[in-house]
Amino acid sequence: GDGAQLTHYRLHKEHESSLHFGGVYVDLNRDSQFNSYQVLLGGQIKRFDVLVNHNVGGSHCEMKGVYLPKNDQHVDIHSYIEHKAAHCTTDEIYRGIMADRSKAVFNGRIHIHPDAQKTLAELSNKNLLLSDKAQINTKPELEIYADDVKCAHGATVAQLNEEAKFYLRSRGISAVQADIMLSFGFINELLESIPLEALRISLRPLLAQQFSTDKSLTQHLLADEV
Repeated sequence: GDGAQLTHYRLHKEHESSLHFGGVYVDLNRDSQFNSYQVLLGGQIKRFDVLVNHNVGGSHCEMKGVYLPKNDQHVDIHSYIEHKAAHCTTDEIYRGIMADRSKAVFNGRIHIHPDAQKTLAELSNKNLLLSDKAQINTKPELEIYADDVKCAHGATVAQLNEEAKFYLRSRGISAVQADIMLSFGFINELLESIPLEALRISLRPLLAQQFSTDKSLTQHLLADEV
């Protein structure tokens, strides 16, 4: 309905051999708002689809997500944002960290219809490869049929910064722990944007386990200052 607000939290922590296929479908009316926060951990194969329709003016969509496959895990994320009305906004940010032989696919599309003037939309996907055998296929798209809009999209694929690793090593931090710290820093900004404090706190030990099975190397992730 008009003016409705929904905040959706999705935490996937599943058995290593599990298969998960899911989706979220949202229709936004006048001045309504949809906020989505996802953290995807565990599971052999995951596919997640999101469809958001901006049907009436004044609606807002914010989507933020983190995915961290490892071993031979595979993650697919597909998002479709349909801007059908004027004066609507979308802010979509996903970050992924791929380890070992894992694979990830990110397909994000924002479609600006002819009547969707004054649209503000941004789509960003950044990825970090921790292994030469890890793979990411990222494809952020803007499809624009209106002439009075402000839109941006982009994607990056990178490895850990060697200079940052060298600095941490020079401070007496082990190579493995340096990798963990830099990996956590890559996604920490998104995690800190999660409004629900209890979820933010509970994520720290889960992410520590995801990065390393050695508890002695991951205790720093539980500290507030990290």
